[in-house]
Amino acid sequence: MESSKVAWGIEVGDFALKAMRIQMVDDVVTVTDFAVIPHQRVLTDPSVSDRAGMIRVTLGAFTQQHAERLASEPIVMSLPGSVGFARFATIPAVDAKSMRKMVEYEARQQIPFPIEEVEWDSHMLAPDASGQCGIGIFAVTKERLQELLSLYSECGIEPDVLTLSSVAVYNALNYDLEF
Repeated sequence: MESSKVAWGIEVGDFALKAMRIQMVDDVVTVTDFAVIPHQRVLTDPSVSDRAGMIRVTLGAFTQQHAERLASEPIVMSLPGSVGFARFATIPAVDAKSMRKMVEYEARQQIPFPIEEVEWDSHMLAPDASGQCGIGIFAVTKERLQELLSLYSECGIEPDVLTLSSVAVYNALNYDLEF
């Protein structure tokens, strides 16, 4: 993805689609557009039999309103925590090659699916005073990921980046509060 000073962040939640367009000018991030589009019914309602259909309707309404910008600007889609896994572990600080092997070992232990069936990534935290490193391991099953990407594509949304919603919130707070 090209470096951009503009991006859309979109979350499809159980109650509504929430989206915002942010722009960075001179290191200042500003929300330049936003949308909150409620679904016809709450997606967790037991009487909802076609969850994907309801999401299509909501995404369709959003893409109609913002089609031109969505076609030309980067899109970051937030995946609900219920579709992904976030696990944390502590490992000793070692060289980069050994670290990658240790992280992969931890991923195989922590992720409750065969590693071949998931897309996963990790984030390393700075070593503590004892030389231990915290790692976050994040994964989504390939099957569920493909379902979501197909649904988004049907509605004209081609995400450039996917992230778990909890990671997106952390990143926003980290940027805003500089912790």
